[in-house]
Amino acid sequence: MTNEQLMQPRVLLTGPYPEMERHNLKVGDIIPVSDTGMIADKTQDGKAVFPIDHAIFPNLFRRLEWWEFRDEKDMPEYVRYGDWRQPHTIYRIVQYNPKGYNGLYPCAIAENNRVKDYFLPHFNNSFPATKEEYDNQKQ
Repeated sequence: MTNEQLMQPRVLLTGPYPEMERHNLKVGDIIPVSDTGMIADKTQDGKAVFPIDHAIFPNLFRRLEWWEFRDEKDMPEYVRYGDWRQPHTIYRIVQYNPKGYNGLYPCAIAENNRVKDYFLPHFNNSFPATKEEYDNQKQ
């Protein structure tokens, strides 16, 4: 999965709404958000059938972080982690732990050119990065 795909906004359908079955949606579905901020239910022949402004239904749709509900194979090899000690340090992920920190957030063991085996407690302060960014960061 590319970094651009990882950063595409998505929402989680958290509660039922009238006619959702008719629109081929069920609670727990993860739905991409379009450039206009709208979501659409499952498509028919590649066309959105029923556009919804998810922002006006916060009780039904929860905006997901880029790292939430991802398979390990889809996670990036490099992340830009902006903690207060080293803003926007780029790390190479050595090992993911999808069960995560206290069972709440995925976490990872990572390294950069200054630190080996750095524990990223969660990805709240991080974004996908590239190998080029990793190689070009200040030594």
